[in-house]
Amino acid sequence: MKEKTTITNEDFLELSSDIAEAIVVNRIGNLDFVWVKGEDGVYSFTEEAQDIFNENLDTIQQCFRNQFTIINQ
Repeated sequence: MKEKTTITNEDFLELSSDIAEAIVVNRIGNLDFVWVKGEDGVYSFTEEAQDIFNENLDTIQQCFRNQFTIINQ
């Protein structure tokens, strides 16, 4: 069995979130259906986009946990 590559928790979270976000944008396509601007002026995912993000994030993070040793720094 080969030794796992080590990544920081920060990199793990950033990379898995970036990939999940890219999947959301790719799947939905139209950015008007991905992002919504709140009353406070902050953009967030639409409900549909958030659901897709959450589903994919879990899968991506599990794959990363299988392949990498994640450390806190």
